[in-house]
Amino acid sequence: MPFFSSPPQSSLRLRLAVFFRWGAAAGVAFLVAYPLSSWLAARSARRFVFHGQWELSIPLVPQWILFYFSLYALLALPPFFLDAPALRQWIKALLAGVIVASLCFVAFPAPAGFIRILPEEGCYRPLFQLMWRLDSPFNTLPSLHVSCAASTVLALLKPSGALLRGLLCLWLCLIMAATVLTHQHHVLDVASGGALALGLHAFFSMGGAGRTPPQRVR
Repeated sequence: MPFFSSPPQSSLRLRLAVFFRWGAAAGVAFLVAYPLSSWLAARSARRFVFHGQWELSIPLVPQWILFYFSLYALLALPPFFLDAPALRQWIKALLAGVIVASLCFVAFPAPAGFIRILPEEGCYRPLFQLMWRLDSPFNTLPSLHVSCAASTVLALLKPSGALLRGLLCLWLCLIMAATVLTHQHHVLDVASGGALALGLHAFFSMGGAGRTPPQRVR
């Protein structure tokens, strides 16, 4: 069973160049929009609750933080799977997700209902402390973590074979579950993050549909 249904045609050097150039732009946007939205949400007088009381009984499972942080390994895969145009389309979807999610964070400040408690297992404590430094308790709906993971998996599905598609979907499910089992997000946060990724993937896919790149005359 092949891993790829359509292997990349462009050189790895070109794909890495696109990845780092466009990725740098998306990274700058994230470093500006995410902290700014967190700062504004924390100072807003409004507070929204998008979780049910039953969700607060979901146990903290510290081991799942490994799946939570596996997002960053997932984000490193696209240049090895996607051609340059698809890479640009994927990063545009990530960038749009950051902007849309940041606007939602400011419009609907919704702190997580879970109380942040360090796990008893000492080996996981540094990872939770790092997670809390990176992630704001107010930037919850939609889950940007889930949106980025889902956008990446959606982009990778097309060139992947059946086996790899199954593994990618399983990986996405583990990341989505990890956002809840590490008490970073609630169920609606996860659902809205996935919906945001689906909407942006459809939008950018339609935007690129039917375009045939010009043939170079030799």
